[in-house]
Amino acid sequence: SNQTVTSLALCSNDIKGAAVEALVSGLANNSVLTQLDLSHNPIGNPGAKMLAGLLVYRKQHKQGLRELSLCGCDLGDSGASALFHAVAQGAGNRQLQALNLGQNLIGDSTMRVMADALIR
Repeated sequence: SNQTVTSLALCSNDIKGAAVEALVSGLANNSVLTQLDLSHNPIGNPGAKMLAGLLVYRKQHKQGLRELSLCGCDLGDSGASALFHAVAQGAGNRQLQALNLGQNLIGDSTMRVMADALIR
């Protein structure tokens, strides 16, 4: 696996569905990536859930991301909740220092989940 790329920006590339799945699969074995920016790609809730799984996997293998940007990615409550739950799992997830979910459709109830995740 590539052990030199630490930052990956794929903004506005129409990444969705199978492309998100392939990206997540590839990043699972990259131990040095610390920044991922997929802003303005229509990954939606399914893509956010795949990325949440990646956060948990990388955290378990001590390969956590420091920054994840999903601005304008057509996320709703279920996708954002999955990400917040991944962030909240265990003390080891403190590696994530920045999570950008701007310009998505995240409701009040999910904001409460986010608040709980930040408190832990």
